[in-house]
Amino acid sequence: MKGNDGFTPLHVAVSNGQLELVRLLAITLKADVDVEERIYKLTPIHFASVIGRVSVLRVLSSECKANIEKTDIFGMTPLMISVQFGHVDLVRFLVKKK
Repeated sequence: MKGNDGFTPLHVAVSNGQLELVRLLAITLKADVDVEERIYKLTPIHFASVIGRVSVLRVLSSECKANIEKTDIFGMTPLMISVQFGHVDLVRFLVKKK
């Protein structure tokens, strides 16, 4: 299920840092963790990189196997976004995942 902008409930849950809801949607209900929103082609893991929640990023990348190399329309990966927003913990986590 997507809105007109291409956002899914998983995008919204990640944007709000709702870890348990992310788990429910991604793990229990098997939501597509690599789904892109319509305008910038951002996936839920890109959103996690913007908000700086390591716990959400860990669930998406480790437990759900979201693609950490996926780029948006500007060629930005979750690692690049984490650097841009100064999320040191996320940068460390993503560098270790590579």
